Amino acid sequence: MLGPRLRAGTRLRVKAWGAVILTDRGMTDDKLICSDRPVTPAQRRNVLRFFHFYARCKALLNLWRRRPGRNACDGWCTATQALVRARRRDETWLGPPVGF
Repeated sequence: MLGPRLRAGTRLRVKAWGAVILTDRGMTDDKLICSDRPVTPAQRRNVLRFFHFYARCKALLNLWRRRPGRNACDGWCTATQALVRARRRDETWLGPPVGF
């Protein structure tokens, strides 16, 4: 959620303007980017800059933990594209393909 800090427990209805494609140990983990107004180009650049840094830090942490797999920020996509990739968990879900 982009915008000012909100009090814990605050509920809002906002639009997802896009998503960051984050890969964590080889698994796609899209992050929806939400705001009460359209995301500016500067905000988008800053969000991507943050997630590129986050992915590098996560790669170092996983290296230290001896947990293999690719960690990367693979850019921006539409919220619709991210939601299409999402899969609902049901009784057949066995957990992620790699141990955490």
